Amino acid sequence: MSGQFRVEYYADVEWTDTAPAMVQLLLIQSFQNTGRLPFVASSRQTLATDFLLLSNLRKFQVEKDPSGTPQATVVLEATLLRMPRRTSVATARFEKATAVSSDSSEAVTAAFDASLGDVMRRVVDWTLGQGSAVAAAS
Repeated sequence: MSGQFRVEYYADVEWTDTAPAMVQLLLIQSFQNTGRLPFVASSRQTLATDFLLLSNLRKFQVEKDPSGTPQATVVLEATLLRMPRRTSVATARFEKATAVSSDSSEAVTAAFDASLGDVMRRVVDWTLGQGSAVAAAS
């Protein structure tokens, strides 16, 4: 494509899975790594839980900022639901853009790692804080 909207790609670069699937797995691992929850699973598993976190990966791409510098951008929207009625507790949007230092696939991967790591930490902290506040008020 040309004009205002362009689609470009990095030749010979392949992710291990789709971006939403990779991010969901990393999000589950991030919650498990806290050691603060007795059990963490994907929404595909049918479990009796107190909370359910819905996530929507809005962006996982390299974009140019106004000065033309490429940035690895990750945007994730999260909604925490109180179970079993699926009552909405809170919704938040988490975004991070990290400058890509060169056109190499290694630089792009490092920038994505930084952006995604920041977003994951904030999602986990926010979710645990929201859940703790709701549980304390109950």
